[in-house]
This record gives sequence, structure tokens and C-alpha cells, in this order.
Amino acid sequence: MNPRLLVLGTLLVLALVTWLQFGTGGAPAGAGNTRILRIAHTNIDPAVREAFATIAREFMASRPGVEVRITDVPITLYRPWLHTQFTGGTPPDIVEAPGWLTPDDALAYLEELGPWLRRPNPENHGTPLADVAWRDTFLTGLNEQPNYYESILGHYSVPASIMTLRLVFNRDLHARILGPAGPPRTVQDLARACDRITRHGLDQDVIPLAAAGTGARILLTSIMRSCTVSLHRDLDPLAAGWNWDDEAIIAYLQGRWDWDTPAVQTALHQMREAGRHLSPGAFQMRAADASFPFMQGSAVYYVAGSNEFTTLLKQCAFPLGVVRLPVGGVSGAGTMAEGNFVPMASLAITRASPNRDLAIEFLHFLTSQEGNRRFSTLSDWLPGVRGVEPDERLADFAADTTGDPPGFSFWLMNDTRLLGLLDREIHRLIRYQGSVEDFRNAVEPSYRQLLRLTLERYSQRITLMQQRLDIALGAQDRLHALDRAPEGLRETDSLWEVQVLSTLRAARHRHALGETAAHP
Repeated sequence: MNPRLLVLGTLLVLALVTWLQFGTGGAPAGAGNTRILRIAHTNIDPAVREAFATIAREFMASRPGVEVRITDVPITLYRPWLHTQFTGGTPPDIVEAPGWLTPDDALAYLEELGPWLRRPNPENHGTPLADVAWRDTFLTGLNEQPNYYESILGHYSVPASIMTLRLVFNRDLHARILGPAGPPRTVQDLARACDRITRHGLDQDVIPLAAAGTGARILLTSIMRSCTVSLHRDLDPLAAGWNWDDEAIIAYLQGRWDWDTPAVQTALHQMREAGRHLSPGAFQMRAADASFPFMQGSAVYYVAGSNEFTTLLKQCAFPLGVVRLPVGGVSGAGTMAEGNFVPMASLAITRASPNRDLAIEFLHFLTSQEGNRRFSTLSDWLPGVRGVEPDERLADFAADTTGDPPGFSFWLMNDTRLLGLLDREIHRLIRYQGSVEDFRNAVEPSYRQLLRLTLERYSQRITLMQQRLDIALGAQDRLHALDRAPEGLRETDSLWEVQVLSTLRAARHRHALGETAAHP
């Protein structure tokens, strides 16, 4: 069958199901005086669907006259479906905000949540978060897309969960092949274990390490970040104490680190030590291509996200062990704090919603301490709100904020061109006949120019942000003259801090791009 016709037919069926479930767009009321709140998300896992359904039932029970209708759209169809809903003017009241949503889309179609985020969540009444601004109750800090868009200075969604990644292992296979040895915690441990598993598995059809796509990339970037902790600290002129990718780019353009820097060379060799045990084409594989052999008992180690662990518990007929991703076991490497959590189930309110007040109430309900505890327990996902303990089955996935701020990796600022180059050539580093030099020779000639382009684009976004801040600060100054309330004064202070910092960063970008323009 023609794949395009199959996709078109699936979209038409989905549109019909959506119409039957949601009814006509823009109608805030159902039968009688019933108000209908429409929600769409992409999580089709049965546990997650039931978690959303249960939260919806409890929300309706506390609000007579409200009906919540939920639909889940497969992730592969969500982009065309969501754009159709937006452009047709009939989107649900609440939608899951995907990572690919652009700032322009957010401005055009989503409600900016800043005014509510600056106030406490009323659903936290009677808890330790009762007087805490809603924005500060989230583990992620709401600092990254799709929660916060730096270039337009706005918060457009809130997460119900976070995701961390771990190395999960088959305890039975591990013990049978490796004996009483503990799980690998350094790259050397992992490489030695995988070598022994490979020798053992030649006639047993057992592979040592299963990881695919994003999981494979995160394994390697995590290794490099652990190897560059001290280097990145030395390169940080602002002493910010955290990882600033633009500062790493500037330092490279200025020649303060390169491919011969000892920490970088160490990282490359450590990445090869672990990566050579990945299946060929791992970076192009789907997640299912890695999880399937592990669940079948044909792989010892698997790079898994916290959102899939309970599924592994149900599907695997063997006991599982969990350990953090291995770090570079060399001088200068360190255990990294997990601060850049991946937000999950980020929900946004559409500007076309006729039920904005009800939608805000639902988000408050879901992301309160009690609501998020219920969602986490039912969905088997990590909680996204502070003070909520994860289910004991997910205890090993709980975010660890102890240790050093992470270093940097070659995959800087998630730039698509840079990611494309590195993902395309990484096989030269990790294949059986590959080498550090082979990978370097393929990437280094283009790497510098791509970094310049990445920094130029980022600097342009910073400049645009400054222009928007000028308008906001002018408006705030006028409100101050009209005896603005204290909350407004605090907001003015934070805007000035952002403006000063962005001005400094933009100036550093221009200086670095100018002084390095003539360098090869």
C-alpha cells in the first residue's frame, strides 16, 4: 500500500475520532450547563493514559458541571494533527507542547503562563509549597523549551514529569557471565565487562550493550561531559558554575581548547571504548531496535529512560539492575550533578481556548504536590514537582543533584547542523575498525565553521531578546511611575538582571566572532 495514502487515511480517521470526541471547536459548554475542557497529548502508554484519565475524573469530581474530554494522538502523527488544529482555529483547550514547537508557534497559538507562574499554586494550600511561586515548584526550573522560550521571554507550558537516563542491566546474564562483579560505574568498567560479554557471547547470541538514537548519543555525550568537568570550569569566565554552551564555543574559536586538548583527547578515547560495543548503526536506529533484544534476554546492558523502566519491569522475565551512566574513569573526570532534566508531558493552554480559567485550574490540579504524586504513581513516571517522592520502583532513576556541574560535549547547543554532522560521522569513532583520528579527520574541517554559524544564530536571538526586553522594561518603568505593586517591582528587577546578562553575552559573542573571523 502507498505509504502516503496510509498516513493520509490514518490522519482522516484520527480527525474523525477527534471530532467525535471533542465535538465542534470553540464550544465551551456541553449538555445543559456543563463546561467541556478538551485535552490532547501524545502518551499512548496504558499507564500514562490511565493516569491522565484518573486525574481528569478527580478534577471533575471536585468541580460539578465540568466534563474533561481527553484524546491521545500517536507521536508520529502529532505534528500534522496539531498544526491542522491550530490553523483551523479549533484546537483543544490544553495540548501537549512538543519540543519542536517554534517560538513563533508559541506566540501565535499558546497562552503565556507568566502571570500565573509568578503566583503560588492554590492547589498547594496546606503544603510546604503553599507560599511558593508556581514557577519555583517544578524540578526543572522551567528553563528550557518547550516550557520556556528564551528568545521571546515567555513560559508556555508546564511539565507533569521529568526523565532521567540510566544503564539498566540483566542481573541473571550479568551474574552468569561476569560472576560477582558489581555493575560498571566507569567507562573502563563498562568496556572490560563488554569485552568479556562479547567473548562469552560468540556462540551464545548475546550482545553486551543495547542503545539506539538519542540513548546512544546521550551515553557518549555523558562520557565526554564527565571528562571535561575541570576543563569547562577553567574556561568559564563568568564563574557561573554551570554549563554554558556558548562559552564553550567562544573558547574553541579563541583556541583555548581544541581536538588536541588532553581532556578532549581523553574524552574521545573514552567515548570509543564504550561506543565500540554499540550495534552498527546505533545512532540511526529506533528505540525499539535496542529495547527489543534487551527484553528478549539477548543483551546485558541497555540505556533506558525513566519513562520506560516500569514497562521493562513488566516485560522482562529476569531481574533488573540500575546504575547511573558510566563516567570517564580518569584524572579530571567526575560524577556530574543531574541538573538538565528532560521535561515530560509538558502541557500548554491554547490561545483559542474559551475555557482559559478552567484550563489553568486543571494545570494547577495536575502539578500540585498531591496531584503530581497521584500522576507519578499511576503513570510509573518520575514526578515533576518538588517534594514529591518517586515510586520505590523508580528510586534508582531519581535525579541526583550531587557532584560537579557537567562539562561540555561536541554536541553543543543542540544545533541541528552540528548534530547532523556529528551523528553522521560518529561511526568513524565507534566502529570496529574506527579510530579517534578517523573521526577527527572527518569532523574537524567543518566543525569550526559550524560553531561560528551556531554562535551567530544564537547571538541574533540574544539581540532580538534584548529588543523585546527594552519594550518590556519601558512598560515596567512607566508602571513603576504609576505606583506599581511590589510584585511588579520584583519582576522589573529580574528583567533588568536578564537584560544586563544578555547584553554582556551578546557583546562577548560579537567580540569573539570579530577577533576570530580571520582564523582558519
